Amino acid sequence: MDGIQNTDPPGRGGRCPTLRRLVPIGFGAEAWTLLILSGPLFLFQVLTFMIYIVSSVFCGHLGKVELASVTLSVAFINVCGVSIGSGLSMACDTLMSQSFGSPNKKHVGVILQRGVLVLLLCCFPCWALFLNTQQILLLFRQDPDVSRLTHEYVLIFVPALPASFLYGLLAKYLQNQGIIWPQVLSGVVGNCINCLANYVLVSLLSLGVRGSAYANTISQFVQAIFLFLYIVQKKLHLETWAGWSSRCLQDWGPFLSLAVPSMLMICLEWWAYEIGSFLMGLLSVLDLSAQAVIYEVATVIYMIPMGLSMAVCVRVGTALGAADTVQAKRSAISGVLCTVGAWLVVGILLSVVKNKLGHIFTNDEEVIALVNEVLPIYIVFHLFEAICNQNVITRVLISEREARSQRRCGDRSRGWSDPTAPWGPRAKECRQPPEAGKVCLWRNPERKRQAGLRSRRECDHELHRRPPAGHRSDLCGRNENHGPLAGHAGLCPPGSCCFHCLHCPHELEAGCRGGSETRRAAAAER
Repeated sequence: MDGIQNTDPPGRGGRCPTLRRLVPIGFGAEAWTLLILSGPLFLFQVLTFMIYIVSSVFCGHLGKVELASVTLSVAFINVCGVSIGSGLSMACDTLMSQSFGSPNKKHVGVILQRGVLVLLLCCFPCWALFLNTQQILLLFRQDPDVSRLTHEYVLIFVPALPASFLYGLLAKYLQNQGIIWPQVLSGVVGNCINCLANYVLVSLLSLGVRGSAYANTISQFVQAIFLFLYIVQKKLHLETWAGWSSRCLQDWGPFLSLAVPSMLMICLEWWAYEIGSFLMGLLSVLDLSAQAVIYEVATVIYMIPMGLSMAVCVRVGTALGAADTVQAKRSAISGVLCTVGAWLVVGILLSVVKNKLGHIFTNDEEVIALVNEVLPIYIVFHLFEAICNQNVITRVLISEREARSQRRCGDRSRGWSDPTAPWGPRAKECRQPPEAGKVCLWRNPERKRQAGLRSRRECDHELHRRPPAGHRSDLCGRNENHGPLAGHAGLCPPGSCCFHCLHCPHELEAGCRGGSETRRAAAAER
């Protein structure tokens, strides 16, 4: 972390060495930026899940069986549906933020189209599981009455699954461009409709769990349609959308190479939560009802580090898009420190109000007493959960030496040096002069080996040489059939895709030229 440590000389008001290692320079400004960005993200995540919480509140006051049924319904929908779609769409966090930081912002729209197709195809296996909900629950020895009500709830939710997927994808499309408040506004509208629908269908018409499921389905469609119309009406898509393109049918391999590991990561994380509901169902309805309350509270609290993590991903992705590894490290470390601070605040608040939380969801005193007993245990474990959610730290805290030698876009499971990087198969690292301070990727390992045998000056020239004709970039999606630069025969012009760098090619050219001039000046002095 040398690139972000304090450089104040000793004895001039610099911070102590221990604090200097833990807290990066500019932490205050970066933390404020993360809080401003994560605040709307937190509200968006809470409002998204608040639909399920409202269902639990309305049905929880009907009885323990109804509360347990809604809890199991939400768990089943998350395990067999929402977690899969959320994991697959996380590939867009990496690709969209990197593309938005590149000169070709229209490629963000192509990634969005690719994500839409993947998520819509993903609905079919999820629906197959939804149609067999009752049989699956009985297979896991759940209560028959709870299984029957859960089956009814999940079947009513079937048409809402693609709406939920598309809503999450549109939200990622906006947040990776730094646009947050439209998602919050759509969440407010969706929750208002949900509360009104639950009151009418559950309280007035006495439809019970089925009425709550109908209200949930209506709310999912309202959110997705409202956000789509808002984007079109405010013309938020003009900078990144060039219309539907056949390119969305290509290069699914790099997209899935990010999406599938992300899906497995999210599914394992979510399933660790949801499996608790199934295990509690094996004990009794009372235990499952208490688990329902703890689950709702834990999910809302989880949104705080999740919002911070999403904000850090956006900041780090934009920094890497500009080849600013120092800023990427600063954002990652600041995110972890903010997460620890948020845990302290949340732990204190939960300790103060723990006796009141259970009354929000149910009037059953046995359930409330069990919730009060379990909640302090969760407060302790939330710290580890919150820090683990800041997984981006493992992808950006690399040394400056490694950053100069190899680079790829934050794969969520395999690190930085991956031959299946999304902007070209077999992309390898190349070295630039230290003066340039930039990172780019070789197209051909053989050319890298040959260049290594040449002098540094020849290697500088090789960095700008044209790749094989017709080779396309997944990042920009353009063909490198460009004319030569003036005075540099056979070289690609600035702005072409052959560098496959996430920074301005003019800066790379200036850096390489500056490095050559520096070495010539040093040789002249000798």
